[in-house]
Amino acid sequence: MLLVLSNSKDETADYLCTRIAAERLPFVRLDSDSVARKSSLVARGGEIRIRLSGREFSPRQISNVWYRRPEAIRVPRGGDGGERRHAAEEWAAALEGFLSLIPRSRWMNHPASNASASLKLEQLVRARRLGFGVPRTLLTQNEGEVRKFWSECDGRVVVKPVSDGRIRGTRDRLVYTNVLQKRHLDSLEDVRNCPTLFQEKIEKIADVRVTAVGDRLIAISMVGSKRDEVDIRRENMSGVKYRELEVPGRTARKLVAMMRGYGLRFGAFDFGVRPDGSWVFFELNPNGQWAWLDEAANARIAGRLIEEFFHG
Repeated sequence: MLLVLSNSKDETADYLCTRIAAERLPFVRLDSDSVARKSSLVARGGEIRIRLSGREFSPRQISNVWYRRPEAIRVPRGGDGGERRHAAEEWAAALEGFLSLIPRSRWMNHPASNASASLKLEQLVRARRLGFGVPRTLLTQNEGEVRKFWSECDGRVVVKPVSDGRIRGTRDRLVYTNVLQKRHLDSLEDVRNCPTLFQEKIEKIADVRVTAVGDRLIAISMVGSKRDEVDIRRENMSGVKYRELEVPGRTARKLVAMMRGYGLRFGAFDFGVRPDGSWVFFELNPNGQWAWLDEAANARIAGRLIEEFFHG
């Protein structure tokens, strides 16, 4: 039995669950934001069970967990705000107790593995040690260091977020990778507010997303409509041309080593390809999006996930 652990608005989970249901394979979905309304937990006599979708399950009945995008548990009724927060914390503790009894080897990916693999600065150090090409990088709050780095890179510098780049509020926004232009050097005051990540701007002929599922690497080349596209995600990736390609042997071995080092079964790697054909490592997202690649590039990632969960 596959347990899909996500939230009720996760379209990628919807996409894969529809495929799994069409093949009549056994799965159950737990959306953390609605679990308090739709589920119940009971522990008695050394056994804990959860009731989902009208059925009860114990941890040992779960053969795989697909850890997608769970959100905070919401308790819709009862008491004031503080009491509801307390109830949500009780729910979280009980649910975590259930999930903790599922061996880590059954998770894609275990939350602890995702957390350790999500630190961009550590990723860059690890990637360099594995032999990947990595852009020159500066993290600083010092304006003078930024100007010096800009000169060292001959004015070819980008600035990007250290975290996931999402600004959450009444209107969620996404911070893209942007070019640091010469005129920006005279107004760097915001750098003092928090550690800011600058990197050498890589001359590239394509972006490559490598999706790793188990021991399978699925690589898709992406070429934007603009010749000097810094962040291909802009404008909802309109005009992007996709092409499946083979991962070079040495690069593939390094990717597998990185996956194993973090204890991952799934990973989404981003690279840039230089004009000479060499690959430059940008980052790893251990829980990255992928469904758009199935739809836009026929990447068949959903099929590979189903194989890993049910036939691996």
